[in-house]
Amino acid sequence: MKTNIYTDLAIETRELYKEVHHSEADGIEALTLDYGGYKTTRVNILNEIGSENLGKPIGTYVTIELPSDKSDTSKIISEVSDIVKAEIRNLIGEDTSEPIMVVGLA
Repeated sequence: MKTNIYTDLAIETRELYKEVHHSEADGIEALTLDYGGYKTTRVNILNEIGSENLGKPIGTYVTIELPSDKSDTSKIISEVSDIVKAEIRNLIGEDTSEPIMVVGLA
């Protein structure tokens, strides 16, 4: 059963789906990592079932959560840049012919 959830973030859509259905959506895998205090979540929409369940195209969606204390912005920018670089490498691997989209929201 598809849930009508409206958000641009796959992580939020997944959490709302779990709240409504009390289970993980079929066709979805999620992995949460901690990069030195930065919570990073990968939501993989694996197939058409997962795509229908979350209302998003098949693919990998990565969310990096920044700390609420932004007192040292130059340090945060440097650390987050390294995380973004690592996540992009994870997404593209050795095949650089596949398109990727990077979006930053504040």
